[in-house]
Amino acid sequence: VVAHEFHHAIQMGNYGFFDKDIFYHEITSTAMEEFVFPKIDDYINYIRTYFRNTQKSFCSTIIDDGYSRAVWNLFLREKFGVNIIKSIWELMPTERAILAISDAISGKGSTLKNEFNTFGLWTYFTGIRSIPNKYFDEAARYPLISPMVLSGSMTINSEPVSNNFFQYNDFTL
Repeated sequence: VVAHEFHHAIQMGNYGFFDKDIFYHEITSTAMEEFVFPKIDDYINYIRTYFRNTQKSFCSTIIDDGYSRAVWNLFLREKFGVNIIKSIWELMPTERAILAISDAISGKGSTLKNEFNTFGLWTYFTGIRSIPNKYFDEAARYPLISPMVLSGSMTINSEPVSNNFFQYNDFTL
């Protein structure tokens, strides 16, 4: 809790408070708990909400305020180093969080589209599907993604910046 609230103070004191991007305030502060106190793992208590709602827009507060998506910053740190998160915050006073994330990733030679797809792969390989020493360090302790179950013909609309997982049941043999 201390690292979480202290990081909110850093956010507001150095960069500002961005009401429309509250989700990223919470993603960062919840991830900061793991960065400062890696043995506590409080963030794992929250991620089930995101793992059940990956089809919702990542920027949405419909999922929650951002706590459940702290794994995104764990992913970014693993892929690009912790300074990418600072880069995002340095961009946020002049642009929305998702654009700041995109620009910071571009500065590392990749794209938000590619990295969010890779993030989707990482979130798939959790729980019993986890692979030791690949993807998230604590993936075995994470819940499984809840796919949408489909059968027959389908029409799918995807929300912006979301990962959709499907389990297709074809009972016609």
